[in-house]
Amino acid sequence: MRSIVRRPGFPPTLPLSRAVATDSLVFISGQVGTDDSGQIGESVYAQTRLALSRLNAILESVGSSLSNVLKVTVFLRDLSGYDEMNSAYREFFPSDPPARSCVGTALLNGYLVEVEAIAARNGRSSNAGRKRKKQNYKTSGR
Repeated sequence: MRSIVRRPGFPPTLPLSRAVATDSLVFISGQVGTDDSGQIGESVYAQTRLALSRLNAILESVGSSLSNVLKVTVFLRDLSGYDEMNSAYREFFPSDPPARSCVGTALLNGYLVEVEAIAARNGRSSNAGRKRKKQNYKTSGR
């Protein structure tokens, strides 16, 4: 079963959902760096904090949290803002961060950052409760 997460008072002008939650996972559409009044953050750092705050609010609305995030994709208008984004990102994921990709792309309306995520719901995932053998991964020299 899936449920749609909607933003109260937000007109459905775009053909997308803010998030879709299943029994075990939450898929969150791209969140941008605006505050509740619609003001866009002035820097990559500010927009990253605002986008992750919005993402956190969505997770909490479905009974999840940032600690359950499994995968994040960050879209940056300019990859020169990578370090600034990481500075804000570390505040939300200070240890054991989720898997992440970062992509440079054109963003609309003055946005510098957009963040989407996949999270386990209520700490559950399809593999919850299974014992897994710890893997040691090694990288090869290039």
